[in-house]
Amino acid sequence: ASQVAEEVRSHFGDEVLRTSIPRSVRISEAPSYGQTVLTYDPGSSGALSYLEAAREIALRGVGISYDASQAHIGAQNDPSMVEGIQ
Repeated sequence: ASQVAEEVRSHFGDEVLRTSIPRSVRISEAPSYGQTVLTYDPGSSGALSYLEAAREIALRGVGISYDASQAHIGAQNDPSMVEGIQ
């Protein structure tokens, strides 16, 4: 997964979000309960990462540069935890 993420980032550059979503049991469990991870376990690393991705998209939309150093630790790029490219 990390190799694919790197290839996509190198090909698409700034079009790819800096925020990545970690592998998470909570993300996988949530649909079984008919919920999103944000409602199922809002404090989980997966939920916080999705919120950080949404924040990054919103900031891009208004032309503000995204600073990943201010992101939640679970939301920062960690190739060993990449679930998918967001």
